[in-house]
Amino acid sequence: MAREGDFDLLFACCSHPVDLIRWYMGDVEEVFAYASQSLIGGQAQFQGNDTFVINLKFESGRIGRVLGLYGLEHPHHNRPWIEVGVYGTKGTFIAKYPQLEAIVKYEGEPERVESYFEDIYHYFQFEGINHHAGEFVNYTEYFARCLVNNEKAYPDVIDGGKTIAVLEAIRESIHTGVPVKVEKI
Repeated sequence: MAREGDFDLLFACCSHPVDLIRWYMGDVEEVFAYASQSLIGGQAQFQGNDTFVINLKFESGRIGRVLGLYGLEHPHHNRPWIEVGVYGTKGTFIAKYPQLEAIVKYEGEPERVESYFEDIYHYFQFEGINHHAGEFVNYTEYFARCLVNNEKAYPDVIDGGKTIAVLEAIRESIHTGVPVKVEKI
């Protein structure tokens, strides 16, 4: 599929961090993105980009960045596979996956490392740390609780549409090389 050009890493993989950053930061006003194909992608005959640097400006005026480095070798011993960092004037939170830990520093408190390693079996039920079964269990349980309690589950269709609008703006910015305003949903 990826060798035939039918697989778009922007939508298949960058959609997750874009959705997550929107959850933390709110609606996106504008994006400016670069993308390229790595040597690994080229050698594997992958059709499309596999490396993304995405800058986002939010309606609040705040800024953020998403990196999608799917075609690059990573030193996983020292670096997480996935890292989410939220930096602010009153605190910072940096979560690491699959380490299941976070570095936390809030105003007036000492820096600390929080570990969620006791949940290792829940998150990695099959094939060690290579399988996302626990994440799907979380999604399913959350959705079921919302149904039972007659609550709205998020992300909903509007939220999903907003993420797709951001991804389309990213695609346009990659192709044009200029910042692109995100269509309002």
